[in-house]
Amino acid sequence: MGDDAQTGGQQPAGVTMGLEERIRRQISLDGPLTIANYMAMCLTDPKEGYYTTGQPIGSDGDFTTAPEISQMFGELIGVWCVSMWRNIGSPKRFNLVELGPGRGTLMADLLRATSVDAGFMDGVQIRLLDISDKLRVEQASALADLGDKVAWIDRLDANDALPTLFIGNEFLDALPLRQYVKTGDLWRERMVGLRNGELTFMAGAGVCDPAKLPVDHQAQMKGTIFETAPAREAVVVEIASHIKRFGGMALLIDYGHLGAGFGDTFQAILAHKFSNPLHNPGRCDLTSHVDFAALDQ
Repeated sequence: MGDDAQTGGQQPAGVTMGLEERIRRQISLDGPLTIANYMAMCLTDPKEGYYTTGQPIGSDGDFTTAPEISQMFGELIGVWCVSMWRNIGSPKRFNLVELGPGRGTLMADLLRATSVDAGFMDGVQIRLLDISDKLRVEQASALADLGDKVAWIDRLDANDALPTLFIGNEFLDALPLRQYVKTGDLWRERMVGLRNGELTFMAGAGVCDPAKLPVDHQAQMKGTIFETAPAREAVVVEIASHIKRFGGMALLIDYGHLGAGFGDTFQAILAHKFSNPLHNPGRCDLTSHVDFAALDQ
């Protein structure tokens, strides 16, 4: 009798599986993963997730964002923050929330610009939403002079019940997406499965509701991809709900498109170069283009 039969298919005690092996094992036991679940495992796994354990930003990382290139980017956002704060009545106390604050560079730069208004700086409570312990250390260093004005949150609903300015630069693109591929007359969910022991894309059993597809979906060729990102939509809804209830503004900067359409934008970046999203799980930045039309509802 083989070892798997003796142990009920469980890994022997004391043996640690890497992320890719765990993904393969989960697929072999439970079937293909949605791309959303695959992304979540690769980016946020507690032991080997890209954002939870890596240092992705900078020349030694995998990508560079605008705040790391020029301080003017953050300073212009700081001017926007002061202007919006004044537009909502210059509240005496308010939240300034940054989603995915990286090294803290953007926040440090924008606060340099907002310091021209003493009332803004007196009333601001800075809240940073980040899951990376490594990046939180860098953020704390970059904002050390602000003392207890800075705090970290794990969820958007952890914000105080105050008017809030939300800032997010290249945050939405990293939230999990789902893809559907046209097969005949149906749009089946694109999954991550195994073929000959290798991770591969395949069409699953689930189908997309035609009401969610662009109007010209019937004219598309076989193999065409349609993307949707419920996780993004949920974040934007939560931000909008907070603003509606307590007041505020949001500035979400990302790359994407303004109209719903078709195409595969799921991509991986490793060492500043494009890579296969199914290679090196947990070591690549996984993103997709943002459909701003879907968020503008």
